[in-house]
Amino acid sequence: GLSDNLIFIGEEKALEKYYGVSDLLVLPTLYDPFSNVCLEALACGLPVITTKSNGAAEIIEEGENGYIIEDARDIEGIAQKISLLLSKEKREEMRNHAAFSAKKYTIAENARKTCALYERVFTRKKTLSCSPYDGIIVNNEYLSLLSQNKLIDFNTLMYYQNGEIIKQAIKERSTIKLLLKSDRAEIGAYLKRYHAPTLKAWARSLLRFSFPRSAIDEWKNILVFHRRGIPTMVPLSAGLKKQFGIKKESFLLTREIEGVERLNHYLPHHLSPPLNSHHLKEKRALIKEIALLVRRMHLLGLNHRDLYLCHILVKKDSYDNWKIYFADLHRVDQRKKVGLRWKVKDLAALNYSSNENLITRTDRLRFITHYQGERKLDAKTKTFIRKIVKKTDKIRSHDLKMRKRDFLELNLENDSL
Repeated sequence: GLSDNLIFIGEEKALEKYYGVSDLLVLPTLYDPFSNVCLEALACGLPVITTKSNGAAEIIEEGENGYIIEDARDIEGIAQKISLLLSKEKREEMRNHAAFSAKKYTIAENARKTCALYERVFTRKKTLSCSPYDGIIVNNEYLSLLSQNKLIDFNTLMYYQNGEIIKQAIKERSTIKLLLKSDRAEIGAYLKRYHAPTLKAWARSLLRFSFPRSAIDEWKNILVFHRRGIPTMVPLSAGLKKQFGIKKESFLLTREIEGVERLNHYLPHHLSPPLNSHHLKEKRALIKEIALLVRRMHLLGLNHRDLYLCHILVKKDSYDNWKIYFADLHRVDQRKKVGLRWKVKDLAALNYSSNENLITRTDRLRFITHYQGERKLDAKTKTFIRKIVKKTDKIRSHDLKMRKRDFLELNLENDSL
């Protein structure tokens, strides 16, 4: 008997008029990821009867704004639910609730929930399993590999003679690259070693009301970054030796992240001007990715304190997609909330280390708008920018002072030889 009352209207843009003269929407379906007509009907005040195999069933509140059928082939079940809505009073009650419930599914609310989901995924705990072993701390996943390479005790790692010297800016700290052999392949690793600072270095630290850091500090910070979902190196092992209660020697072994470049190298190699439209879009996408990652780091209560371009590692996955990692975490601070002072310090370090020929004023403003989550520069953001510029000038002045001091000390050492 229904066939005489069914009308197929075909393609129709203005569906509101049909919703307006209808009493309810019945949509049995064997499969539908999310039928938009269900939400449209609710927004127009129509109760909805649909099946569990419809993704939109999640927005139906049983008996409140509609009904859900277990099986789309259950004709009697569908008819029984329709019969519940033959009463005008019941339909009116459900119509009012349907229109009200649809207001929860706005574009803004969808964006908020999507962001919340990403935040949960990115910040979920990623705890690494680590254990003490023969005087050192080892990432349990790599215990077998380190044993196979006989790098499983403090002295062997602290005084390891092979490997390629990567960095030795000061006498007390050095970094070498070595290869760990496994049954399947060779794995690159970086060994950073700290030796007891000189009396002069101790004195300088005390004047700044701080103590020299050790490799263990960086190990702990790396673990925190992993727990909070911030990309960084994978730690393999670390060790610390004290003398009279004072940190004397320490080391940190981390796995090489294959295919990455330090950002201060990546920019001149790949994004030097003049840029065509393709590379300009690439540059803007990279700026946005870094800004959002720095923002997330700060929101999670972490400030880097050495956030120069050389401490950001990038690896391009596709046209406008990168994997970005933070490196050199030995000075990281953890706080309940990163205050304005520390945000300014991190961003000023980034600003100072950004070559003006590569990163334009527009690039810097674009970074700040992404970091702040604002499209326009309001008065508060402009004040924030001025603080960053002021701190950048202080870093520049301090850096120049340190360079002069190091130059004079080097000359004095040469004169004494």
